[in-house]
Order: sequence, then C-alpha cells, then structure tokens
Amino acid sequence: MREYLRDLRQAAGMSMADAAERFDISRQYYEMIESGERQRKMDITLISKISAVFGIPMETIIQHERDLYAEEWNN
Repeated sequence: MREYLRDLRQAAGMSMADAAERFDISRQYYEMIESGERQRKMDITLISKISAVFGIPMETIIQHERDLYAEEWNN
C-alpha cells in the first residue's frame, strides 16, 4: 500500500477518481497503483505527474518508492 500517495491525495481533497483524471488514467488503474498492485517499479512519467499534481519534489516520491519496494529498485 502506498500510504504516502493516499495521504497526498486525501490532503489535496481528491477522490481516487479525481486523481486518476489528473494523471490521465482510469480510476481502476489508479486504485491498483495506490494499493501497490501495479507500477511496483514506478516509471518516471508517473513520478513526474505525481510531483506536478501534488507539488512535491520527484526525489521525495522516489525515496518513498525505494523505501517501499527496495527489491525492485535495486534490480
């Protein structure tokens, strides 16, 4: 579970559908990303969109991802 992503979305007052629309993806796909079922090694395009939508540095997102999915990031 990407709690940091859920927390960012909720702090921005966005539903999953709102976030999905901002990222130009389906709500179902966004749900899978937030739950950790998809994008276990998040691509730079999505990291860039998250950074822009929530106004946080890409490096912060990358660090969260490394903390959550160290094995994927080290391969």
